[in-house]
Amino acid sequence: MTIRIRGVVLWTGALLIICLICCQPGLGQKDTASYWFEKGNSLLESGSYEQAADAYEEALKIDESFPEAWAARGIALVGMDEYEDAIGCFDQALDLNPSYAEAWNNKGLALARGFGRYDEALQACEEAIKIRPNESDFWNGKGVASIGLERYEEAIEAFDQSILLKSTDALPWKNKGNALDALQRYDEAVLAYDAALGIDPEDAESWCNKGIDLLYGGKCEEAIECFNRALDLNPNYIEATFNKGNALGLQGKYGPALEEFEKAIKLDPDFSEAWNNKGLALRELGRESEAVDALSKARELGNREGN
Repeated sequence: MTIRIRGVVLWTGALLIICLICCQPGLGQKDTASYWFEKGNSLLESGSYEQAADAYEEALKIDESFPEAWAARGIALVGMDEYEDAIGCFDQALDLNPSYAEAWNNKGLALARGFGRYDEALQACEEAIKIRPNESDFWNGKGVASIGLERYEEAIEAFDQSILLKSTDALPWKNKGNALDALQRYDEAVLAYDAALGIDPEDAESWCNKGIDLLYGGKCEEAIECFNRALDLNPNYIEATFNKGNALGLQGKYGPALEEFEKAIKLDPDFSEAWNNKGLALRELGRESEAVDALSKARELGNREGN
């Protein structure tokens, strides 16, 4: 039985958006730009992105030369997946204050996340670093953009610098693990995920990614433990479900593996790899007609290797 593992998703959870809060005179006075700005900040913190964007817009109606409001509105728009408008807001902030490091960094991350424009993203993150070279988050942003460009060694260097500046942040450790995974340096990736989990043991993605790299190393039982931890934190985590099925299949436990592949298909009926591996598990169980149907479905969904 040849199982195909779905590898680490390099961009999931990799983006950190930060905003420098800088209040203008008049804080607390209704109908001032600062009042609406602070209202937007509260809404942004609670995840109410659309309402936050509206509040920042009210601030800008009163004072359109308020760079922090432009940048914060950009962050809210990123939360709404409105990347083009978000980048426009960051550009407005930078027109007003070309040394606004957070706006450069956030523009870079929006370019990467929204459009895959990694060259421009890297340039923007490097502008932020020129302004404030000792900001851990900016180095992390550079690393993320470098991953997008498949410049993994450079990404690792950036994440190492981020970690050096702020060793208590789990995110650059996790992202370093992602870059090491891309280089197939699986043992080192596991160590990086361990460091991330030592800081944030509630991060389901780090548990799943660690499990994937253990699986690449043939450590199926340890991998299953990681996938179970990820699923305890997020029962609908399709990557963990699918790869738990892979680990069980590699152990020859085809019945339990089949159950995991069927769970993955329930979560995403168009998941071609899950249909493929379901077919392989059914074939090992001697259920050939069902296997043929599953493999045919995998090919229909674009998995050309289903057989």
